[in-house]
Amino acid sequence: MDKDLFGPFLAEERKKRNMTQGQLADKVHVSTAAVSKWERCLCLPDLAKLEDIADVLDLSLIELMQCKRNPDDVLSYKVDDVQTVLHSTVMLSENEIKKSRKKILSLKACLCLILAAALFLGYLLYSKPMTLSQLYPMIKMEDCAEIKGFYGIGSLMDSTEFSFDRSSEEFWKLLMLFDRQEYRRSLKNILPRGTKIHQIEGSNDIWWDVHLRFENLTMPDGSISSGSLRFHNWYGELEIFFDSESYICFPKERGLFDSVFALLKGK
Repeated sequence: MDKDLFGPFLAEERKKRNMTQGQLADKVHVSTAAVSKWERCLCLPDLAKLEDIADVLDLSLIELMQCKRNPDDVLSYKVDDVQTVLHSTVMLSENEIKKSRKKILSLKACLCLILAAALFLGYLLYSKPMTLSQLYPMIKMEDCAEIKGFYGIGSLMDSTEFSFDRSSEEFWKLLMLFDRQEYRRSLKNILPRGTKIHQIEGSNDIWWDVHLRFENLTMPDGSISSGSLRFHNWYGELEIFFDSESYICFPKERGLFDSVFALLKGK
């Protein structure tokens, strides 16, 4: 069925019956815009509507699909005519199926793009480098009361404890090291945390655990509390703990691990 022939034929048959596009639309249960598109040769009706259109216009289905009225009073068709219409019907059905598949594929592609864009935007926002004051606005590094913890080389069994108060030079150097960093949160935070296992890689494989103690912290709910900001370097993977939450992070300056260890070891 040719839409360039169908449009003028439909308009002609409609006008013969002094019927408006809106009236035809009401009778076949479609919108006036749909009838307008058919008559302007923009598209063809769905197969399910062809029989309704033929009934309203007092046409046979074959006449409608061939876009010509049989002049005889008695309807008679050649075998070739019927075969042609059947072929047109099959082709129309295949075209409708193809269009439906294209629409579904296009919709799936759009949804995938939207999902990918949302995930990428979420990743950018989540992993945006932030300072400690951005991660924890309630903390003022200069209000730290004490720094303590432990460090080691190689096995976790061999650890050395340390403690610095505000009067020591190491105290302020450590504060400055942590405060000037920007930390990028890892996507590992959204994955289940299991038991960490690390293969010791010789005598230079370092680790450290640093606790910064604070008093009189103003928490988000307005309460006053004390707390500890903990930095745990698990053989090159930094995890920050505060207020019952933790983040695996990547410091902007990877030299942070060696700089902290140098200060602790030089005690």
